[in-house]
Amino acid sequence: MKCINCGKNEAIERGLCAICISESIKVIPPGTYEITVCPKCESVLVGKRWVEENGQSLFEKKLMESISTNDKNGIVDLSNSGIKINDYKGTATLHVSVKRKGLENIEQEFEIPYKERKISCPSCNKATGSYYEGKIQIRGFKDVNSPLLEKITEFILRRMDIYSKKSNDSFVSSVERLREGYDIYLGKKNDCDRICKEISRDYFSNLNVSKTLAGMKEGHEIYRYTYSMRILDLVPGDIVEVNGVEFMLRRISPQVIYLIDTEKKRDVIVRQNEFFSSRFIIRNFAADKRRFIRISGTDSETVFMDSLDFKQVTLREAISDEEIDLFLYREEYYRL
Repeated sequence: MKCINCGKNEAIERGLCAICISESIKVIPPGTYEITVCPKCESVLVGKRWVEENGQSLFEKKLMESISTNDKNGIVDLSNSGIKINDYKGTATLHVSVKRKGLENIEQEFEIPYKERKISCPSCNKATGSYYEGKIQIRGFKDVNSPLLEKITEFILRRMDIYSKKSNDSFVSSVERLREGYDIYLGKKNDCDRICKEISRDYFSNLNVSKTLAGMKEGHEIYRYTYSMRILDLVPGDIVEVNGVEFMLRRISPQVIYLIDTEKKRDVIVRQNEFFSSRFIIRNFAADKRRFIRISGTDSETVFMDSLDFKQVTLREAISDEEIDLFLYREEYYRL
């Protein structure tokens, strides 16, 4: 009997030949290759346990053991497997084999993202008293943790990975994920200064720095500093009130925000320092985002139809796009 798939070779199982069976077997790789290393003693976090000796090897072994295959009769062979770290690409290359009765070993190689974090282990924390000079608090304005806050926290950890390679005093003592945001404890105050300066440059944000007395050393007062970063984590269509006037957010850039006055129907640009020095309220609601389909148009206007309720809207401008998004708020449509 010929193979029902290729029609060339003899079938050996379920109507398939050995070649087609081999081609159908896939290795299921694990997720991101992430390793947590203590910047002081270089021990490795494996599961919930910090391993000082052979930590890297044990971590790689557990990673390899998490690899599986889509074939229930196949067995993942790790005897000749290995991991190659590609620092320049930020990936790890894995080579594995799958054994199956009656078939030659199936060899597969693939890359997965590689991430390394430096966090002080409990032993070093005890030795240093969980030492830190500065704490960066990443907060937003919405009720829940937004993806933007997580993105900025990842940026801080990447920066600390770079700094830690240049100075043993640059390390992350701990990271706390809270309902309202993240707290990142850093060994050096100067690192807090540098990182917060970059965040202020790249994100529409506000920074407040405070200090508390941590103790005395050789007759000098020792302080710990708290850097409170408030990130404007809004998205187009969100409603915000500034000095008693209601606005819809059009877009955000690092230094200015673009708003629409919903009463006077005019565009407004507000700079970072102006916004945070004003009386503002972040509303817990937003305009309704709708998808519209182009029906017709001229040199001066374009007619679109709501894809949900088929309501037609005429915009006083020539638009060639076949589909656009409009935001419905208080029975008015806005194109952001």
